[in-house]
Amino acid sequence: MSSGFTGTTDYLHEPLFTALEGSERLAAEDALVSLEFDTTLFHQASDLSAQTYWHKIEFAPVDTSTELILRLSNIMIDELDFYLIENGEVVRHWVRGDTQPWSPDAAYASIWFPVELQPGSTHQVLIRKASEGPLLLPLRLMSPQQFEQLTETSFKIWAAAAGALLILLIHNTVTFLLFRYPAYGFYILFHSLVFLSLGVTQGFGPWLWPMAFNQFLGSIILTLYTLSAWSIFHFSLQFLQIRTRLPSWWRYRRLADLVFASAVLVSLVVPEYAYATPFSVLQGVVSIYCLYLGFKILRTGFSPATLFLVAWSFFIVGAAIGGMVFRNQLPFNTLTEHALLISTVIELLCFSFSLTQRTQYLETEKNQKLLTSPVSGLANRNYFINHLHRQHALPNDKVHLVLIQLSGITELSEAVGPESAEKASATLAQRINQALESEPHIIRHRLPNLSHANVIDMDQENLGSFQPSCPKYYA
Repeated sequence: MSSGFTGTTDYLHEPLFTALEGSERLAAEDALVSLEFDTTLFHQASDLSAQTYWHKIEFAPVDTSTELILRLSNIMIDELDFYLIENGEVVRHWVRGDTQPWSPDAAYASIWFPVELQPGSTHQVLIRKASEGPLLLPLRLMSPQQFEQLTETSFKIWAAAAGALLILLIHNTVTFLLFRYPAYGFYILFHSLVFLSLGVTQGFGPWLWPMAFNQFLGSIILTLYTLSAWSIFHFSLQFLQIRTRLPSWWRYRRLADLVFASAVLVSLVVPEYAYATPFSVLQGVVSIYCLYLGFKILRTGFSPATLFLVAWSFFIVGAAIGGMVFRNQLPFNTLTEHALLISTVIELLCFSFSLTQRTQYLETEKNQKLLTSPVSGLANRNYFINHLHRQHALPNDKVHLVLIQLSGITELSEAVGPESAEKASATLAQRINQALESEPHIIRHRLPNLSHANVIDMDQENLGSFQPSCPKYYA
């Protein structure tokens, strides 16, 4: 750090001096004198790797006692040691690894510690890191005042995100207990897994639960991701009603379950850096598959699929940004740091709205089937008997019922069969309905799906049409 540096809330973007540790673990004093530090290894040390790396930060001499706060935003590094070295000797050592036992010195606010610089002394910070997961090291070096402001902002973000996720989870859990729709069950499972995963990756986990539990979750983070992919896969099948709307795709679900089960087992036994790429492929396949099903179902008229696709789009963008950031393919800044969190909250919110819309759609679809002919799509006899009196479009004065009788249906049924005769009469009814569109004195009947019918399909041979006593247009 240059002379006169007093801290900044921006991330350090300059490559740090980096060295590669050999097969034996080194003490901090030995690493300082025996390793050759340069910046060429820094980007390699920020990607997935089985190697152990050291970083060195050097501070310029100060004229007065100065305190800086070093803060790290990635809490998923397995072994992480910070050493404050003054005049060549270790004066402070902080253990912050995801597999190392430690507890915050004060109220949890991610990984941070004070660096106290004394006049007349040389100071360095050595960082040793080794992990099966991301080795990204997003560091901030700031003044105590800047740290307090950033911590307050972080608490607000964590509280807002955790509150929104918990409220959505409670709401949909209550809804599931009331209606017991399978889609809600898979959504709740997906929501719970995502909440736990975000607690680890976004750093607010130890703010809500014990550090030991957070470290356990961190050790199986890709397993959680795999289970999330499995739950959202089944949620998509249930939400989009693939069993009835695309039955040819429904039979592949057991094969997919076998693939997911194998992936979960692999994630538990294979190091994270080795499983990361296969998981990315699995996640990509699931995303494309669910998008394909969503577009396919949307084309059939299933309108809740629109919000489903919007939710998936947000998640894919957020997951892509998050993955590229932790693979050091995108810069780590405030926007990219919270991209996955923001997109996930929006995704879960869209899924929640889409579930409500789906319930309304299915209720409308059920009423539509009860009140319309399955062949002609026009209002049926049940509509005439049970629903017509509630039709707001009817005038208060008297109306005339005009019956239209289709002749020759019996003979046609004997000639070509009842099914073909039914289709023929339905086609004729639709044409009559269409012909009456231009008739201004026909009372139009609003159906549950908000469409209109000019005639009522009483049965295969009779149609009904209503006209007011005094010609008047009703719509």
